[in-house]
Parts: sequence; C-alpha cells; structure tokens
Amino acid sequence: GREAKAGEVYAYEVRHGGDPKKRIVAAWSPTGSGRTSAWSPGGKILRAERMPLAPGAAPVVELRDGAVALEESPVYLWIER
Repeated sequence: GREAKAGEVYAYEVRHGGDPKKRIVAAWSPTGSGRTSAWSPGGKILRAERMPLAPGAAPVVELRDGAVALEESPVYLWIER
C-alpha cells in the first residue's frame, strides 16, 4: 500500500508474504526544504534505518511514542501490526 499527503509524507508499504502482520515501510518528506515532521505508521516499530545519502555511517533514526521524524532521506521501518 501507499500513503501520500502532498508536502507532508510519502510512504510505501510492503507486506511479508508468509505473515501479513509483518511489514516494511519506506517513508520520507517530499519537501526537500530540510524540514522534518513526525509521522506514525501504526503498529509496533521493530527496527528503523535511514538511507544514507553520503559515505559513512547511516544517520540515526529517532523514534518517539511510535512516531518517526521524516526528512528528505527515506527511512525504512520494520513494523508488526
């Protein structure tokens, strides 16, 4: 599935073939302005990684109360619903 809110969030979800409760979501802010916004995908976030846009270690993803700060760089969330 996917979710799009103009200027706020783009999110694409893939479900595990053998267990539909397990999902991976790729989400990002489409603004390109350096702005961040909090977004909650629903379900329990088991793991989160941000796509590195430069050499070196991947940026740290902060989770707060089931929400993640979205930036222009996509974040990958492993979720169980």
